Parts: sequence; structure tokens; C-alpha cells
Amino acid sequence: MRYDVKEKYIKIHLIKTTYKTLLGRPADSDGLKNYLNAIANKSLAESAELLNSSLMHSDEFIALTKSRMSSDKFSYTPQALTKSAPDDSMHVKHIVSLGSHCLTSWTLKKFNLKKISLPFDWLFSCPAMIIDCLRDDFTSFLDKNEYSSLRRQSREPGAHHNTYKEKYRLNDIFTHRDPNTPTDYEYYVRAVKRFRNILKSKEGKLFVICCREEIDIAKELPELVTELSHHTTNFYLLAFALQKPAHLQLERISSGENYSLYSLTPESEERFTGKFSSLTDEMVIISKVLSFNLEL
Repeated sequence: MRYDVKEKYIKIHLIKTTYKTLLGRPADSDGLKNYLNAIANKSLAESAELLNSSLMHSDEFIALTKSRMSSDKFSYTPQALTKSAPDDSMHVKHIVSLGSHCLTSWTLKKFNLKKISLPFDWLFSCPAMIIDCLRDDFTSFLDKNEYSSLRRQSREPGAHHNTYKEKYRLNDIFTHRDPNTPTDYEYYVRAVKRFRNILKSKEGKLFVICCREEIDIAKELPELVTELSHHTTNFYLLAFALQKPAHLQLERISSGENYSLYSLTPESEERFTGKFSSLTDEMVIISKVLSFNLEL
């Protein structure tokens, strides 16, 4: 295929960026040439999917992941708990972010593990709010009377949800969209519809939630797991309690038949950006997701 100059530049940049992100090094000349040929007839979305999938299954990436997880920069404290690993018999067809902020979706999306938009992807939430949404089938979540638009200096759209703000002290719940506008409201309607369909499905589901210190996820997790079990089957909930950045550490602090909770002390700060600057921090989360039998 003959590239136009702009398309070739974009795809070369995509290859170089993916190499740097996943392998931590520049793309070698052979790799650059081979991947450029491989994605010649593909869209940018298809190209990104092929690159991520191929490099994440490479021997180099697997070796790097093992090295990162076993280095003296990282400590993992195993615990004797009810269940230490996911059930291999569950084939995961859906990975669902439950928030509690953008970090979860951002990390899943970066590694091509987020396929569709769902309601808790790009907003602030908490387990109790999610439980409310499950119990009233998102009636309050989608109630137009609950929205108060925000006016930011950055001019980025956003809105409060009045009930959730008062009940859970969640400010600026809708961080990147304003559901008072027809376009953004329809976005959330579609996202909720997809979420409902996933709950109804008998296919395997992996729910993932990352919570900062202000949320007592250890206390709230059992009720969230119980509520999910009232609305769906064949699922597992993977939860991370984020600590202040320090020496990288992962400790499993509780688990059950269909959930695991880890305390994660990252080496980088994500509070102001919603994403880790450290690839190692991201890989701690991704390695746990990849431990499941994924069939996305």
C-alpha cells in the first residue's frame, strides 16, 4: 500500500510511542518496518489494537513484566485467604470499570482492554453510589433534574449530581461531560444501556475499581459485591485501595469467592491527572487483569 505522507507520519509515531510505552525502549528499525507494513491497510484504531496485542504477547514484554514485578523496587505480600487467584473456568468477555475515578478506565484503555464506553468510566464515584445506581436501575443517575452544570476556567464541560453530591460529598461527578447538554446526556443513556446488557448477560464479567484513600473500600466492598450478585452472575470484582506514593508495594488484604482487594502503594502520583506516570505502577494493575482468562 502507498501511504500518504501524513498517514505514514502518524503511524510511525504510533509505533514508536507503543514501543516506548510497553517495552520502555525506542522501536528498532526492523520492528518499525515490519509493523508499518502490517498496519498499512488498517485504520488507526485497528493499528493500535494490533500493536498493543502483539507487543503485549511478545517474549520481551512478558520478561519485562516479570522483572518489574520481582525487582527490588516492588514488593508483594501474599496472604493466606479464601481465594488467591481467579477461577480459570470463567471466561471473561467483559471488563467493566467501576471508577472510582478516571484512573481505572485510562489504564484499561491504554492497554486496549477497554472496548466500550460505560457509565462509571470518566467520572467520580464511590461504592455506595454504585450500589444506589444498581438498586434504582440508574433512575437518579439519569434524572435531568439532578444536574447542575459547572463553569470552569478551563472551559471543560462538567456537572454536579445534586443528590450524590449531598449524600456522598462527591463534587464534580461528571468531570469531562455535561449531561445537561443533549449530546452528553445521550452518551450516558447509551452507556447505561450497555451496562444493563452486560449485567443481563451470562458471559463472564470482570469489574475493576481503584479507590483513593478517602474511600474506605475495605469497608464498602462486601456490600458492593453482594449488590452485584443481586443483579448479575458469573462475575469477579478486582479492587485496589490506592495509598500515597512511596516504595512500590502490592498487598492482598482480603478476598472471597468472587472478589479480591489489594492495597497498592504506587511509586508515582496520579491524583492530579487520573493516570500514573510510571509504567510499573500501571503494570501492577494490568498484570492482575491479565491473570484472568480473557476472551474479549
